[in-house]
Amino acid sequence: GDHRDLHSFPTRRSSDLPRLFSKSVQENLFRGPGDLSDLVSLNIQRGREHGLPSFTTYRNTFCKITPAVNSFEDLEKAGITKKDIDNLKSQYQSVHDVDLFVGGMSAPA
Repeated sequence: GDHRDLHSFPTRRSSDLPRLFSKSVQENLFRGPGDLSDLVSLNIQRGREHGLPSFTTYRNTFCKITPAVNSFEDLEKAGITKKDIDNLKSQYQSVHDVDLFVGGMSAPA
């Protein structure tokens, strides 16, 4: 089953997530009168609403990228920085809960 907390994560500020986005993208996306939104959170929510697989499912099962990621520690072997791993650990209970968008943006190109 899906154990992700579907409500709390997208409402949190994305400033602790990948630092690849400017502050204006993270905090000032205009969607209508009086509505400023966070593009990173919107993308996470869109992925969940469309039933996208988790980052580890996509990486391990669909793409068959090695090394496989089955723990937070495996993320370092996959090229994700220690700082990003610590941020992911603070937001997700399991590495298998990491949203595809977040994991993809954390992974090296």
